[in-house]
Amino acid sequence: MWAPAVIAGVLLAVGLVRLSMRGLAVVRAARERAALARGATLNGRVRAGWRRVALIVSGEVEGSPFTGGVVRPYIVFPERVWRGLSAAERRAAIAHELAHVAEHHVLVTIVAGVLRDVFWFVPFIGAAERRLREACELAADARAVKRGTPAEVLASALLRARESMPLGVSARAAALGATDMSIGARIEHLLDTPPLPRFGFGHAIPRAMLTLWVAATVLAAVAFGNH
Repeated sequence: MWAPAVIAGVLLAVGLVRLSMRGLAVVRAARERAALARGATLNGRVRAGWRRVALIVSGEVEGSPFTGGVVRPYIVFPERVWRGLSAAERRAAIAHELAHVAEHHVLVTIVAGVLRDVFWFVPFIGAAERRLREACELAADARAVKRGTPAEVLASALLRARESMPLGVSARAAALGATDMSIGARIEHLLDTPPLPRFGFGHAIPRAMLTLWVAATVLAAVAFGNH
């Protein structure tokens, strides 16, 4: 009779350890942001809906441009990438990052990561989180194009940003070239737009809400069983 309680306790303990590790990562990221702010150049602020977003160019980071901040969002361009893009490509890259801000993708991916830690034992939850991150990238591409960014210019910015990154440096989450999704697949979606999915599930937020609902259902089943 005690076996289910022991199993539940082990699952909870592992989840708490994973959450603690994520918390430490958040603290390290906050320190990195503080160091970044000291050595970066503020290139003005741009608007995403009702919020103003700091646009930062830094020689202290490598990789792809990325978006951060939930309450006070910001966009960071590594100096190497910023200099490697043409003016039109910069505007396209900024539009992509602003789409992440407007659709709250940083918050979405944080919540998805926490869910992955808590429900680590659910089969394929890691794959689901990766698909969600990929969906955020495609949604940001689509929003940028819908707002007037030429698809071919954004595709060019993707390639140029990747070429500007040093060898061995991977892109960051919620970034212009983020996730394990290939640049080729991103460009294919940009230049050969697929039909819009039905019921709004072409957007990351509804998919995240569905993920939350499924996770809550799994938790209820684990905690209370089927009665």
